[in-house]
Amino acid sequence: TSLVIWGVYSLLTLAGIAAFVLTGQSPFDAVCHTFAAVGTGGFGTRPDSFAGYSPGSQWACVVLMFMAGTSFVLLLAVLRGRGRDLLRDVEWRTYAGILGGAVALTLLVRLGDEGLPGDWETFVRDSAFSVVSVGSTTGFATADFDRWPAALHVLFLGLMFCGACTGSTSGSHKVARIVLYAK
Repeated sequence: TSLVIWGVYSLLTLAGIAAFVLTGQSPFDAVCHTFAAVGTGGFGTRPDSFAGYSPGSQWACVVLMFMAGTSFVLLLAVLRGRGRDLLRDVEWRTYAGILGGAVALTLLVRLGDEGLPGDWETFVRDSAFSVVSVGSTTGFATADFDRWPAALHVLFLGLMFCGACTGSTSGSHKVARIVLYAK
């Protein structure tokens, strides 16, 4: 089991390195950021975290952080052609729902506070990046969300408490426990 999980981790790492290099990062930055994203550690090579990288790198990081927060056993099932296992898993559906709902709520609160943005793509990307980074306990940043409304600070605190899926590299409480509490 350990070797299989290492295989999934290695494949995710290679995919992350390739995605970051293809989106303009140097090989050194790509390796460092992939290890930090897959390990949900969030240590960057620049003082501005991910803010100085291309939108493509930032979106690739959103996907990588989200996947790193998914159970590696579920990722293995997907690799083996059993994608339905992922969709049937209540913890993963809850994880995806929490993050999706948090992104939507973040967008709504920011719209109410800041008004219509001039650049929708950046507005959505910064919101999604921040939510997935906090929810997966990775800790990368593209925007200073400390300047966002206080309601989002409370939301982000809740996301930090939840964490991601059991069997992932994410820290914190884990969504499985939240599901058990709700039941």
